[in-house]
Amino acid sequence: MSAQDKKGEGRREEHKGKGPDNEIRVRASTYTRTYLAYIARLFQESYDKVVIRGTGFAIPRAVALAMLVRRRFKGLHQIVEVGVNDFDDRDFTRKVGLITITLSKEPLDKNHIGYDAPLPDSEVTEYQPYVPGTTPAPRGDGAPPRRGGPRGGRVGGRGGRGGFRAVSYTHL
Repeated sequence: MSAQDKKGEGRREEHKGKGPDNEIRVRASTYTRTYLAYIARLFQESYDKVVIRGTGFAIPRAVALAMLVRRRFKGLHQIVEVGVNDFDDRDFTRKVGLITITLSKEPLDKNHIGYDAPLPDSEVTEYQPYVPGTTPAPRGDGAPPRRGGPRGGRVGGRGGRGGFRAVSYTHL
């Protein structure tokens, strides 16, 4: 094993560690409904603060999750911090965007530049857990995309499964 292989191997083990229970690292591929259910369980287990982190392509998903959580749980204070992570690759250093959103039932530092006060109670709809088989999945909470539509169907449209179609010139 070369020195570079050892260096890369140690780096992977270093980032494998699990963070605190109330810290959520959002991935771009996981359903929002899954994160929302986990956050609801954390608030029920007497956690007063939840930290949502997203990097790279997961930043929009982290922001959407935080907005959804604030509209499902009353009295949440929010602090948003934006930054950049440097990752050392073999030949160069990559810079990846990072967002950290802290949601808390307790008041946070109101002088922080990323502070946002709780939403009014009239804008909050209490969280109702999704129970499979009883109600249809809400479309905004991470349900899989629907098929169909003008270009999303199985046959036809752009690049459908029609294959090669010979053109007949016998009528000329």
